[in-house]
Amino acid sequence: MRTPASVMSLHDRFKCGLTHRYFIRLHMTILVLLVLMAGLLASRGLTRAGVRHMGVRYPIAVLFSYLVFFVLVRIWIAYVCRASRSRKESASSSESSSDLGDLFSGGSGGSGGSTSGAGKLVEGGGRFGGGGSSASFADAQASTLQAAAVPAPRSGGSSSSSSSGFSLDLDGDGLLLLILFALLAAAIFGVGVYLVYQGPAILSVAAFLAVLASGLVKTARSSHDPGWMESIFKATVLPFLLVLALAGLFGYEAHKRCPQATTIRQVFRQCIFR
Repeated sequence: MRTPASVMSLHDRFKCGLTHRYFIRLHMTILVLLVLMAGLLASRGLTRAGVRHMGVRYPIAVLFSYLVFFVLVRIWIAYVCRASRSRKESASSSESSSDLGDLFSGGSGGSGGSTSGAGKLVEGGGRFGGGGSSASFADAQASTLQAAAVPAPRSGGSSSSSSSGFSLDLDGDGLLLLILFALLAAAIFGVGVYLVYQGPAILSVAAFLAVLASGLVKTARSSHDPGWMESIFKATVLPFLLVLALAGLFGYEAHKRCPQATTIRQVFRQCIFR
């Protein structure tokens, strides 16, 4: 159903005020980092619980981090609404009938219909339906640093020993695992960059819909308007599915071709760098 023009205008004013008062991209960066940390902790917890199959553990960690992302967005919305109420209550000249007036006015003034005080913010490109997901899992961060550690060669040995301390097994399984890991790391990095870049659009829509649902704003509203959770889901589901698929594929192939390894670090040391 087409969104009424009055609601769209109200959303534009709300978004303008929100981006004027808060560093939305900085907030989204913090959310993404917390999501990555949640995936890391989830994978480690599953490993200690006995889930050693990477093809099972990594997708579960991605799913958990995606749920954490929704929880963090809800906490952020509550923070924005509470800060707006506090600011409104402390302003003696504000009218009691204009809820969240500072956000909708886009500035520090009290006029509900003016957007003259809004600070301009270069936004991340158009509408908010594109997608982006934030997801990560246990060892992806530490493995790339520690996998490059080169074991020292033995000083005394046969004349046939190699001059380097390791060999790079890229003839078959090692090459495939390295390619899959690179694709997974690129997908996670790309999703994180997208979320930060589109943070003002994604978070402002979620906050606006939460405000509408709470009844803080009295305006025309269709019963078919999506809630904030649905807007976040639509904006992130495709990138999330991409990361989920790559995490499952890498974990499955790593367990199949390097069954003795249970972490990415072990995969690099035992099956790629030798």
